[in-house]
Amino acid sequence: MNTTPRARRALLLGLSASVLLLGSGCASLGDDLFLIKGLSPREKAEALVEAGAAAYKVRLVAKGDTGAIEEVARYFQAALRYDPANREASRYALLVEDYRAARLRAAVKEGNALLKKQKRSEAEDLALVAAARRAVELDGSDDDAKRLLRDTGPVREELVTAFLERAEAAMARATPEASAATREKAYVDAYTAASKALYVEPGQPKAYRMQVSLRSEVSDVLKSRLKGVDALVKKGAFPEARAQLGPAKDLDARLSGAFASDIASAEYDLYYRWAQKLAAAKDYAGAEEKADLALAAKRGSEAQALKKSLADRRSQAELGASFGAGLANVDRYIAARDLPRAQRVLAGLSRQSLDAAKKAQLNERRDALREALAEVYERGVRAYKAESFKEAIAAFEAVVAVDESYEEVASYLEKSRAKQKLLDQF
Repeated sequence: MNTTPRARRALLLGLSASVLLLGSGCASLGDDLFLIKGLSPREKAEALVEAGAAAYKVRLVAKGDTGAIEEVARYFQAALRYDPANREASRYALLVEDYRAARLRAAVKEGNALLKKQKRSEAEDLALVAAARRAVELDGSDDDAKRLLRDTGPVREELVTAFLERAEAAMARATPEASAATREKAYVDAYTAASKALYVEPGQPKAYRMQVSLRSEVSDVLKSRLKGVDALVKKGAFPEARAQLGPAKDLDARLSGAFASDIASAEYDLYYRWAQKLAAAKDYAGAEEKADLALAAKRGSEAQALKKSLADRRSQAELGASFGAGLANVDRYIAARDLPRAQRVLAGLSRQSLDAAKKAQLNERRDALREALAEVYERGVRAYKAESFKEAIAAFEAVVAVDESYEEVASYLEKSRAKQKLLDQF
C-alpha cells in the first residue's frame, strides 16, 4: 500500500469506530479490513489513540457521559494490544480509570451525605437512589457502591409504593365519562408514575404490567404532540415548537425511545429551519448554535452545509475588518461573559502577523479572560449550591469551553447535568 504514514493514519481514522476497534481479525469487514491490514501495528495504535483522545475529551470531560467510560477505554486497550510501548495509550488508559474512580468517589460521597440526612424530600430520595445506581454502574465490584445500594433498600421500597399509588390514582381518573384531555393527562401521569417506580426498582412487576397496558394510549398522545410540533415549525413559531418538543422527548424516553427516529426528525427540522431564519437576519452566532442542535439530533447534509457557511461568516464578523476591530469584539464578548467566543477571536487574532505591541494587547485580553473565567466559575458554583442546575450547567459549559481543566469544573459540570437530568426525568 503505497501511501505515507500520515495519509494511512488519516484513512484509518475515516473508518467507522466499530472497524477501528474490531481490528484485523474479522474477514467480514471487506475493503475496510484491507485498509486496516495496510497499516503497521504502530500506526494502528497511533490512530486509535488519536480517536480515543478525542472521545475522552468530548464524551467524558466535556459532556460528563459516564456511560461512555467503557467505550472510551476500549480505544486505548486496543491501541496497547497493537503497540504495548505506546506511552500515550498508557497515559490515557490511566486517565480514564482515574476519571472512573473520581466519579465513583463522588457518587458514593453524595449518596452517603444524603443517607445521613434525618429528613429528605422525595427529590432527595430520588437523588440518593440515583447516586447509588451510578456508583454500581461505575464499578459493581466496589464494596462502598454495593453497601450504598444495599442501604438504600428501605428508601427504594417506600418510593415504589408511593409511585404505584399515584399511578393507580391517575388511572382512576381515566373513566369513559372523562373528557379526552382528562384521559390523556391521566394516561401520561400514570405512565410517568410507573416509570418512576421502575427507575427506582428495575423489573418491579406491577409497574411493568402497568406500563405495558398503557403503552398504546401514551403512544397516541406522543404522536399527537409531534403533529403539533410540526404545525408550529411550519408557522415559524420556533420557541413554541421547542417548548412542545421537550415534553414529547421526555415522554418518548419513558417509552424506551420507541419514537426516537420521529423525535430526531422533528428536532432536526425545527432547529434547521430556525437556523435558516437567524442566518437570514445575520445573527450568525445564533444560527450556528441552532445548526449545531440540528446536527446533534440528526446528521443532515443541509444543516452541515449551512453550518460551514455560518462558521465562515461568523469568523469574518468576529475578527472584524482590522486588528483593532477584532480586539474591540474581544472586549465586548468578555464584558458580556461570552467567554468561548472571546477565546475564539483571540485565537484567530493570534494567528495573524503581529508586532510586539499587538502581542502585548492580546496578552492583556488573555488576562482579562482569565479573570472573567474565575467569575463565571464562581457564579456556576453558587448556582449549583442553590440547586439552579440549568444556570450552573450554562456557566460550567462556558468555563469548560475555555479551559476544561479549570479548578473542579469538570466534576461540577457532571454533577449539575446528572441532577438536572433527574429533575427533567421526573
